[in-house]
Amino acid sequence: MNARIHWARTSALAAMLLLTTCQYPLRNATAQAPVQSSTHYKCVACPGGPLMDRNALFPDGPDGRINVLPQRPVNTFKAEMQQVNRVPDEPPPRPEKVLVVFDRGGLISEYDYRWRMVRRDGKDVEVIGVCESACTFVLSWIEKDKLCIGGNAMFAFHSARYSNSRPALQATQYMYDSYPPDIRNWIDRKGGYANLPLDGYWFLPAKELWAMGYRRCQ
Repeated sequence: MNARIHWARTSALAAMLLLTTCQYPLRNATAQAPVQSSTHYKCVACPGGPLMDRNALFPDGPDGRINVLPQRPVNTFKAEMQQVNRVPDEPPPRPEKVLVVFDRGGLISEYDYRWRMVRRDGKDVEVIGVCESACTFVLSWIEKDKLCIGGNAMFAFHSARYSNSRPALQATQYMYDSYPPDIRNWIDRKGGYANLPLDGYWFLPAKELWAMGYRRCQ
């Protein structure tokens, strides 16, 4: 009998507390008057009322009371969830690399155009083998930050020639003028572009290019 009376009193007290809480907008469960504020508060236990998110209640407040925080707008929550669940944009495709393994060269006009286009497209170039003759235009048009030199790289320079094998001094000078200063200085130390061999090569190895500041391929 005593247990039933105790249960009835407890239920009645809880109902009165619920009625009081739903009647007034509260900052906490012990307040007895409406809060004079532009911020609206709602009770999580009010029948039919909008529920607050799970961060709205803090049962263990510093004063032992149940603190009720303002309800977060639904639109804000949706926006945050969309941000969390947003599929990240795919990174822009990286420009493909141009790999030089063994290139004997060819027509000056073709290689001049080829390396110009590689530079225009922002591609990286790795020279890891032999680069002969007109292939050396890569040193003219590809900047150092886009060019790396492998340990087995070797650049081979010679005099340009016509189809009948006669020397083409003007074409040789054109190539020489297109090279960066460090390459021109190297050719000058070897004897100058006018003395480039027609049938042989002057070889520029990777170690000397690294000493000039060219990047080593990883």
